[in-house]
Formats: sequence, structure tokens, C-alpha cells
Amino acid sequence: MASIEVLDPRGALRVTERPLARRSGRLARTRIGFLSNKKANATLLLQEIERLLHERFGDFEAVYGEKGAAVPVPDDFLAELEACSAVLTGMADCGSCTSWSLHDAVVLEAKGVPSVLLCTDEFAPLARAESVAKGMGGLPLAVIPHPLADNRPHEVRAKAERIADEIVEILTRDAGDLDARYRPLYHRLAETRLSRGATCVDDVCVADPTGAAAAGDVAARPVT
Repeated sequence: MASIEVLDPRGALRVTERPLARRSGRLARTRIGFLSNKKANATLLLQEIERLLHERFGDFEAVYGEKGAAVPVPDDFLAELEACSAVLTGMADCGSCTSWSLHDAVVLEAKGVPSVLLCTDEFAPLARAESVAKGMGGLPLAVIPHPLADNRPHEVRAKAERIADEIVEILTRDAGDLDARYRPLYHRLAETRLSRGATCVDDVCVADPTGAAAAGDVAARPVT
């Protein structure tokens, strides 16, 4: 009887873990970078977050730049961002834009610049899977409900207010504490999907951002 050899195309993930950048604990009177990939409402969300950060810290210099959704940050603006005390980058609300926004955040963290990736819950598992693959599995994600693109200004403002305090913690808290806090989030759900041979997120993960329900540990709880 003829036999068929079935080969598993999935390889082993071999990465070198890289730590998050050290946080100074303050943002007042510093330079903060805001990197937009020009997705719909991405720049508006960053502007709303800037407003909220000013309310919390007072004066700081805001450095804005834009890039394409499916390309890395240009070298000339990357050099400007490297001179910042912290950087916010977004928006991760589709496949390629999630990959490249996360790429930029990882590059900046590796260069010693505390960064936060703005992401919708629909694509958080993909972002976490890719951060693990890049050796920075504890990269903080500031997650808002999907979608963002068709939101009206007051809806964008509400989503900015939802994550403003978290962003403050991400950019000022001890890097080791952040890694311990964020590494488990979305990781188990991403791992479950990867083990099934897919990284797509057709089923929204808002019900259980930790991935515990997908692993069958707890009942899903709606996120409010």
C-alpha cells in the first residue's frame, strides 16, 4: 500500500528576548513623539491623547510625524523619534498596519525609547503574536474597541479617554513591571490561534482579552 508523508510546515520559533526600554518615571518638560500611519482617525486619536497627556503632565514638546500604513518609519523621522523621551504609535487596526506599527514600536524600544502601540481589540492577538516573534513579548499594547476608522470625533475622544491613564503607566512605570503585566495579555489567545495554524482574528477577542476563555479555563466575560 502506498503511503503519504505529511510534513508540518510550521517551524520552531527561535528568538532572542529583548528587554523593554528603561522608563524615567516622568514626562513633564520632555519631548513626546506621536507617529501616525495615516489610517482613518489615527492622527485624531493621537491628538486627543496628546491633549489628555497635557492635562496630566502640563507642558511637554509634541513631535508629530506620519508614514504609510504598510511601511516602516522613515529613517529621517526615526532619528527625530530617537531623541524623544517616549513615543506613541498607531494605528494597529488591520493586518499590515498592525505588523508595521508594532515593528516601529519594537525598534524604538530596542533603541531605548519607551513606546506604546495603539491597537484595536480585533488585532491585539496578532500584535502580541508578532511581538513574541520579535523577542519583545511584553511590549505594552494600549487597546481600544474595534473599529476606529468610521468613528465620529466624540467617539474617538471617548476611546482616547479610555486609555489615557494606561498610557501614562506604560510610559512611566518600571519596565520589568510592565513586561510582567503585559506579557500574558492576548498571548494565550494568540498562541491558541497559532496552534490551530491561523493568526487571523475573524472572531473578535473583546469578550476575553487574556485569552483564558479561548483556552477553556474560564467563562467569557464581556468587556465594558
